[in-house]
Amino acid sequence: MTNDITAAIETALQRVSEAASLDEIDAVSGETLGKKGVLGGLKASLANIDDIEERKAVGRSLNEGFASVSAAIDERRQELIAIERASQEAGERLDLTEAMGVPLPHRGAPRGQHPAPVDDRLTDRATVDACGRERLLVRLSGRWTPRSLDGA
Repeated sequence: MTNDITAAIETALQRVSEAASLDEIDAVSGETLGKKGVLGGLKASLANIDDIEERKAVGRSLNEGFASVSAAIDERRQELIAIERASQEAGERLDLTEAMGVPLPHRGAPRGQHPAPVDDRLTDRATVDACGRERLLVRLSGRWTPRSLDGA
């Protein structure tokens, strides 16, 4: 009986390591750990063992087998999920450096100037400086230059 258990555990561990998808992992889990699976069937056959000490030893080895196969399945499932997630992220990644072929509106404007044409009527502005004098701001060569309204 212990030889059957060892062989079933080794077969299950080999199938788990060879599984290439989550569906295969689920199939191995059901066929090995389920009530009608290989280890589940061996566990059900414990009732046929008359010697109590032998039943305890076989039950112990079965429980260890369940634990090792279950841990291997969980570990392989996590690996496959990580692989699947990485491939999904690689497929969804956007290349933000890709040229679109259409120039953006601000790319043609010289540096330091507004990309939209500025209305000349809006370039002169009256303001009050820190001393309370009225000043006129005039746009000269792309800069605002203060001018006094009273000539000073």
